[in-house]
Amino acid sequence: MYLNAASYLGSILWAGVVIGISFVAQPAKFKTPQLTRTAALATGRQIFRSMHAVEAALATICILLSVFTANQGIQRLMPLYAATLILLAQVFILMPPLSRRVDLLLSGQELQGSSHHLLFAVLEVIKLVLLLTFSLSLFTLTYHG
Repeated sequence: MYLNAASYLGSILWAGVVIGISFVAQPAKFKTPQLTRTAALATGRQIFRSMHAVEAALATICILLSVFTANQGIQRLMPLYAATLILLAQVFILMPPLSRRVDLLLSGQELQGSSHHLLFAVLEVIKLVLLLTFSLSLFTLTYHG
């Protein structure tokens, strides 16, 4: 029960980090009139790097706790594993080209649109839904099952 509760707390904290950074702080940064676009881009890249480190730690904790909890079953763990795969795709597939775009924008180049940013945002929404699904499943198992 305690491992389920710990995994629940880890996953709900992970969801909170995603909400706080991706859906609140990052959009607000670009609406701040005193913050230049270049400063917002450079700051945003660093914030995402830090956020991804925190997410990786929380994903690792949740996965390790799930290994030691026999009563979860693979179906209950699928949202956690899927969210972790999305995080890995964001960090290793999407962030490198997005970071290169920031470098080019910071050097003053004008760029055409890219689908990377939209894909990243869509994956962020899916990851959040998966984390909330996993958290709700653990909450139900831990406190009502």
